[in-house]
Parts: sequence; C-alpha cells; structure tokens
Amino acid sequence: MTKTALVEPSFRAEKRCPNCLSVRVHKSHRRNRLERLLCALGVEIRRCHDCRCRQAWFLKLGLPIPTEGVGGGRVASKALLFSSFLLCFALIWWMISRFTELAG
Repeated sequence: MTKTALVEPSFRAEKRCPNCLSVRVHKSHRRNRLERLLCALGVEIRRCHDCRCRQAWFLKLGLPIPTEGVGGGRVASKALLFSSFLLCFALIWWMISRFTELAG
C-alpha cells in the first residue's frame, strides 16, 4: 500500500458535507470579496456534489455558505416588487391630479 492510499481515507473522513454527510466534497471557486477574504485567512471554500451545498472549512469545521439564489434573490425580488408598486402609485397619483386640473 502506498503512503497516499493510507492518507486518503482519513482525509475523506474529516471532509464530509454538514448537510448530507456525503464524502463528495471538493474545492470550489471563490465567488465574491467575502470568500476571497476568508481564503486569505486560511478558510477553504468547498462544495458538495450531492446536495450542491457550499461550505467554508476552517480546520475541521465546515460552515454552510448561502448560495446566490437563496437569500439574495428574495430580497431583490421584494425590492423590485416594492419599487414597481411605488411607480404605479405615483403614475396613478399623477393621472388623478392631472385630470382633476383639466376638469375643474
């Protein structure tokens, strides 16, 4: 048996996905400035191939990282909905005020 064969099972045993406990956890690319800062501090960014969850690994601790579509998408869609509502409200307000000036 080679030295790498002895090391690999212990490496895989400590790098398990916190969500699904899969051993198919691989390095992932950094996506934003926060992740680049974490990598500069010694944190590894990894992704599970089974559940697609991304984690920040510091030593043996894996913490899940929220993905882009999960948290940011809700906030962006609510902001878009609110701004559309305000635009419609302002347009209706302008039309009412304009037609009352013409009628009176």
